[in-house]
This record gives sequence, structure tokens and C-alpha cells, in this order.
Amino acid sequence: MGWLPDLADPTFRPGWREQVRLHWVANVIMLRSWHHTVGFILWSLIALPGWLMWAWFFLFLAAVAAKGSLATGAFIATTALGLIPILAIQHMAFVVAFRRHYAPCYRMAMNRAGTPVCEGCGHLLGQSRAACPECGRVA
Repeated sequence: MGWLPDLADPTFRPGWREQVRLHWVANVIMLRSWHHTVGFILWSLIALPGWLMWAWFFLFLAAVAAKGSLATGAFIATTALGLIPILAIQHMAFVVAFRRHYAPCYRMAMNRAGTPVCEGCGHLLGQSRAACPECGRVA
């Protein structure tokens, strides 16, 4: 496994330089597609209301702690516990955005580099370039 999750068939193991080149090309493909760029940004912003509520709650707790009504340990614990669900939501939203909007661009980059791969599921197609045996998508 490389430095990012597998975006294609696990049997495809390019070298480090090839991985970097494929990611550069995939980033360019994604940035040229308004659908993928906007979709990635919107999925990544799902947790923004939670972040804003957490920031407001943090400021409220800081004001209460400044008055001496809240111990330092309770302030830290409450702040950290409030942050955990927001981080979990942010992580799940990023994973969905990555799979829906970046992975297809990476697979397009693989096809452009000469490695025939299904753009739907990432299965290596070999030289046949026929329908994918995994998902049935026509190449």
C-alpha cells in the first residue's frame, strides 16, 4: 500500500514517482472539472455548522472559565469531548468526497498513463479494455 489508500486494484503497485505523477495528473483532472471540484468542496464543508457551533460553545466555556465558575480540567475535557463528534463527521465527509470525486479522477489519470482500469471500480482491465468483470461498466 502506498502513502494514500488504494484507488485502484491492489495488484497495481506503481513506484513512488509514478504515484506522484498519477496524483498530479488526477489533481489537474479534478480541478478542470467543476463537477468534481464543487462536489469535493461541498462534501468537505458538511461539518462546517458543527465547527461553528463548537467555536461558539468554546468561547462560551472560556468566558465561564474566566469568571472562575469552571475548573481548568473540566474546561479541557468538555472542549475535547465536544470536538470528537465533529472530527468524526469531518473525517467521514472527507472519505465520501475522496471516493466520489477524487478516485474517478485518479482512475482517469491511470487510463491516460496507459494502464487500462475501470473508471467505476478501479479494477485492472488488462489489454482487452472490454466491460469490467467486477462492476460491468463498459470501458
